[in-house]
Amino acid sequence: MRKLGFFALWIIILLVAGCAPTVTGPIAEEAPPTITGNNQGSVGTSAPPQAVTEQEKIEPGWVLHLFAPAEEDRKKFCTIGYKDGLKGEQTFTPPEVTFKLKKGGWLNFSPSLAETYWYCYNLAQDGEGLPDEVPIQPAFIQIYDPKFIKVTQTMVARYVQVDLNSYDSNDTTGYRAIGFIFGKDNKSWRVLLPLPREDGWLPLPNPENERFLNLLPGIYMYGDIIGDKAYMFIGLNYKHMSADLKRLITKADIFSILLSRGYGVELFMISKEKYPNL
Repeated sequence: MRKLGFFALWIIILLVAGCAPTVTGPIAEEAPPTITGNNQGSVGTSAPPQAVTEQEKIEPGWVLHLFAPAEEDRKKFCTIGYKDGLKGEQTFTPPEVTFKLKKGGWLNFSPSLAETYWYCYNLAQDGEGLPDEVPIQPAFIQIYDPKFIKVTQTMVARYVQVDLNSYDSNDTTGYRAIGFIFGKDNKSWRVLLPLPREDGWLPLPNPENERFLNLLPGIYMYGDIIGDKAYMFIGLNYKHMSADLKRLITKADIFSILLSRGYGVELFMISKEKYPNL
């Protein structure tokens, strides 16, 4: 992804899902540097990494459980999913949240516990035993955007492409930003994903054989075709993330997903107050 630079990014908060964002203030100047990266997935910052030391104890915030839930919670969701898998019937609805996109389409966030349910559901379906230790599952973002994410047909295969051209006269770069904002105590930190560009289109690998597009350590992207519709998926694997990103996730109380897709910046905020059951 083209980097947005290190200038102050205005925080935009959705009043309700799918509504136009409202500007409320800039990112705090005392915040750590923006985390960005190159197309190979390495992390770069404007200052040396700030490791957590004995003198810097971080009190875990609400956001942590979205990406790295406690062991007892993982076991609980795994047991529910496994029992449903044995029955071949979904009796439980895993927590998730869906937002509307401007001009059509939607964005869905599925936290780690939801993926734990499905992981253990599939174990039962495949005849595997209930695991003694339940691993942390990646959280996922799924985007359905028929204006910008499309199915491309070649002589040998179909795959998903993201249109990087803009349809807004005030925004000449189309899908120019995908990223996240983490917030705590009126401070915010941003994480911008590098988006490789190829002739105005971004071809996405399919999910077969885990051939993903690695954007940052622990963050990857792929496309999938379900029926005749194209979807973009972003995997967020806490176990493989950098120490800097884990540090932000651990202390944050608010997690927001940021998109710039030709209609200005769209920001989808997830907090305990808005989604206590997530």
